[in-house]
Amino acid sequence: MKKVTMFYLEECPFCKKAFGFLDELRAENKDYEAVEIDMIEEEEHPEIIANYNYHAVPCFFIGEDKIFEAYFMIPDAELRAGVKKVLDEAC
Repeated sequence: MKKVTMFYLEECPFCKKAFGFLDELRAENKDYEAVEIDMIEEEEHPEIIANYNYHAVPCFFIGEDKIFEAYFMIPDAELRAGVKKVLDEAC
């Protein structure tokens, strides 16, 4: 099992949806519950985000590899698929 790092903003509507999709996917697949996700709020930890290359949140890394990065106005189905891809890669 690989550890995931998720960058988010507290007030971001797409981040809120991503959290909901994480909950949904974990309820559907118990293997996903074991995936450890280090959730980093960007405004609270600028010293950490300086070490990562991304432009939008939510954004997910495994190690130094960016697995999924959302974009403005991303459709829900694409966001959910991206979150699932992250969980699949971590497993």
